[in-house]
Amino acid sequence: MKRILLKVWDLPGNTAMLPVLVFICICFIIGAITGSVIAANGGDSTQIASLITDYTVSSDVSFWRVLANVFRFPIIILLCGFCVFGAVFIPAVVALRGFLLLFTITSFVRIFGWHGLLFSAALFGIQCLLLLPCMLMLAAQGVVSASLLFSLASSKGKKLSGSIFSSSYFSRILVCVGVLLICTLAEMFITPSLVSAALGNILT
Repeated sequence: MKRILLKVWDLPGNTAMLPVLVFICICFIIGAITGSVIAANGGDSTQIASLITDYTVSSDVSFWRVLANVFRFPIIILLCGFCVFGAVFIPAVVALRGFLLLFTITSFVRIFGWHGLLFSAALFGIQCLLLLPCMLMLAAQGVVSASLLFSLASSKGKKLSGSIFSSSYFSRILVCVGVLLICTLAEMFITPSLVSAALGNILT
């Protein structure tokens, strides 16, 4: 079983992706903690929370608007994976996503109390279940591929034991795209009902 797991998480260049995934998760947690602390200790965060929400969740249920909202961060991370400096940009993007998410959630809790936590679960629950795992997966393999590209660019004549962009690399991307499309549909047809129920709970 251990050998199978290692094979799944291995990438070309004799680089295991699991430690990189742990690093990416730590970056997300650092960003999340920072956003939560700033929101908890800040002044009037009502307008800031409203502004950030506009960038993290779509109030318009049109397909293209929701699709853009769901795919925004994964596409940025995916493109960074093809850049030689992507290993620097990707952790920063992941940390930013964690910052925005927890800043908004903490702001809602400050404004509405514990009802704000329920509202946040309705607003971001599907994204946390479907979008975040895909984003972290793409970020981990993006850091690895960008690091290998940087290594090749800085060391002429250096060879790897395999191709940087293998079939497994693109298979993970396809799986993530499928999950993100499901997330888009769920955001269109399920999230509005959850948010309406949460708002009803707050207003009563």
